[in-house]
Amino acid sequence: MYSKEVERLNNLLIERTRDSEDLRLKISEMQSEDLYTEHESLKAEYSKLTQLYKECLIDIEKWRDKCIIFESSENRMGELEAKMEIMQRDNERQNDFILEKNNEVEIWKQRYHSLETSSSSKSN
Repeated sequence: MYSKEVERLNNLLIERTRDSEDLRLKISEMQSEDLYTEHESLKAEYSKLTQLYKECLIDIEKWRDKCIIFESSENRMGELEAKMEIMQRDNERQNDFILEKNNEVEIWKQRYHSLETSSSSKSN
């Protein structure tokens, strides 16, 4: 009686062990498939991020070039403003010189008229 019961239990144990091994194998396959799917998903995400990184590098270069051009323009504008100030001072100086010479001309005109008037009054 014990032997039949032991045999039955052994058979049941063998069957449960097979079921357990089958389940482990299925779990392992599913995990393997999940890992493969996750790996593929991560590869796709990595590819997207790599492309985005490359686009960012291109944008950085474009903005760097724009900044260089802008800084160059700012420097050029500063140079032109400095030249304009010099030209304004020179223009003021020349205007003052012209005004002075006009005043001299007016003085000489007055002397000439004065001399002409005195000479014509002496000759009369």
